[in-house]
Amino acid sequence: MEGASLHLQKAVEIYRKDGEELIESDIISCLFVIGNIHNVLNQKDKAIGVWAEALESSNELGSKGHGEIHRTLGSLLSAGA
Repeated sequence: MEGASLHLQKAVEIYRKDGEELIESDIISCLFVIGNIHNVLNQKDKAIGVWAEALESSNELGSKGHGEIHRTLGSLLSAGA
């Protein structure tokens, strides 16, 4: 699982270099999954940090983002994961 997290983090870096709105949505998806991986590995602080980053990006993207992921991130963070 940690290998998958590393590959997703690399994808986030590549997406950020491109900087397009469509890609920002992909960054949020990757960060969401990275947070889930940390959560499964019982790395709660890392999971919360990554989810918070994803939610911040989702807030910036607004209605052009993934609504369901946005709501799930909000729920996870408000519950303290």
